[in-house]
Amino acid sequence: MPAAPPSQRLTGSSYPSVSCRGHLRLALGCSKHSDVAGARRWGIIGDEDEEGGAVDAQTCEDIRQLLARYNLAIDLGDADAWVACFTHDGVFRCTGLPDDNPLGGTFEGSDELSAYARTHDGIMKGRARHWNANLLIEGDGDEATMTCYLLALTTGSSIRGSTGIYRDRLRRRNGAWRFAERHIAIDGLTSPVR
Repeated sequence: MPAAPPSQRLTGSSYPSVSCRGHLRLALGCSKHSDVAGARRWGIIGDEDEEGGAVDAQTCEDIRQLLARYNLAIDLGDADAWVACFTHDGVFRCTGLPDDNPLGGTFEGSDELSAYARTHDGIMKGRARHWNANLLIEGDGDEATMTCYLLALTTGSSIRGSTGIYRDRLRRRNGAWRFAERHIAIDGLTSPVR
């Protein structure tokens, strides 16, 4: 595969640049000159130039792998692996749950993140299943943002689920991406799936 032009790759990378907003236009059926007001209205993209924020394919894949490690760690009760997905001063915030739910709130730093993961496992007992879709990844150098959907299911005698939207800030240090901040806004709890 021929190398991408310098304007479309990070130093030392032969992966072409991926314009996540370009993919958003395709998903919405928009042309380059079409109105993307709906995406702006829903907070998916801002008012800045819709061509900005491209990241290379390797960065997208590295962040997708981080997301997979994150989901598997929390679902399988591996608190240490889940905490390792964050920077040392990382923040996890969950909004949209009832006020008395121990999984809601803000958790900052490794100790609070570890306590959250252990609480999650104590409640879910290995029955949680997290899926993410529609990843919108943008960035510049060692900083990135990601917005994506959440589908969270709890298995058992019946399956219960919830949905939401993650809004993330990520940092790359020593070649590895980590979450600096994850905010999940839960849409609301649903009835059992039948």
